[in-house]
Amino acid sequence: GLHKKQLDNVLQGLLPQHAVSRLMLGDPVLDVSQNTTVSLCDIYDFEQWSTKVLPLNAVHAISTMVSEFDRRLLKLGLLKVKARGDRYLCATMTSPSPDPTKLVTETLKMFRFTVFQLETIDALNRSSLDVPCQSRIGVHTGPTFAAIVGTHGISYDMFGSAITTVSNMVLQQRPNTVSASICCLH
Repeated sequence: GLHKKQLDNVLQGLLPQHAVSRLMLGDPVLDVSQNTTVSLCDIYDFEQWSTKVLPLNAVHAISTMVSEFDRRLLKLGLLKVKARGDRYLCATMTSPSPDPTKLVTETLKMFRFTVFQLETIDALNRSSLDVPCQSRIGVHTGPTFAAIVGTHGISYDMFGSAITTVSNMVLQQRPNTVSASICCLH
């Protein structure tokens, strides 16, 4: 069977560290915040793009992007919420009552991460993709709540108006653009 250390490693690969710690203590995992900065990166017209490249090349491109994004996210201390096919959702660490200085610092980290995402996609397009992919990235600050959901294939997921707003922002964008709501600047 799995030893406690192995189980911890598996859980930390699936869930944020703070969620794993609370889960191991038997505490409920529910994070509520009025000021979470979220970022959503979307591969524009993914279905059309994926028909123009070999499946192996599409998988390689998405895997490379997600792996690079994950590495940088950890360095910046941001939270990966979900990577699903053509979308990568991340957030600042939620706090019920953040101080204004921390909120600004965390939001600036998110903008640095967004620049990194653009650079990563550009480098991938130049180095290995015969059919370049295009992205759309949105950044918004607003209310969220997050929790561990499910019993089989559990995940840490985030909900709330900030997620809905950033999703709608991205859907309305032209390819190769970044949009940020005015809420990020307050």
